[in-house]
Amino acid sequence: MNFSKHCDLCENEMTSFEKGLTCKLTKKKPEFENTCSEIKLDEKFLEKLEIAKQLERFGVDRMEAGFPASSTGDFESVKMIADTIKNSSVIALARSVKSDIDISWEALKNAAEPAIHVFLATSPIHRKYKLSKEPEEVIELAVSMVKYAPYFIFLFCTN
Repeated sequence: MNFSKHCDLCENEMTSFEKGLTCKLTKKKPEFENTCSEIKLDEKFLEKLEIAKQLERFGVDRMEAGFPASSTGDFESVKMIADTIKNSSVIALARSVKSDIDISWEALKNAAEPAIHVFLATSPIHRKYKLSKEPEEVIELAVSMVKYAPYFIFLFCTN
C-alpha cells in the first residue's frame, strides 16, 4: 500500500474532499497534514502472523491481535491476522471511542469470528485529568461504547 497522506488521529488513508483531506474511517479532518512513506509488511508483521498461526494450530480459541487505532502498522497486522485465521476468534483492542471501534471493525471485518475488546481507564486520576468526567459519566460512556461495539459483530453474524 502506498499512502501519500494519512490521518494524524488514526493514521489511516485520507480522501480528498473539496475543502481538504478527510480520514476515510473516522470521517474527520486531521489537525496537521502529514505524509508517510510506503507501508511494507516487514519481518515483524510476518512474525506476528506466524505466532497467530501457531496459536491457531495449538487450538487457542481467542487471540488478541493488536490495537488497530494505534498505528497503520498495527491496523495492517490485525487485518492480516483476521484475514488469515479461521479457527480462532481474532480480537482487536479499542478505547471507548467510536472511531477506535470503527477502525477495529475495519481491521476485523473479514475475520471468521471477530471480537472487539473495549476498554476505558477509570481511575480517579484518569477520570479527572484525561476524561474530565464524573464517575456517573464514565459509567454512561462505558455502557454506550460496549453497546456500540457489538453492533458490528451483530451485523456480521446476521449477514
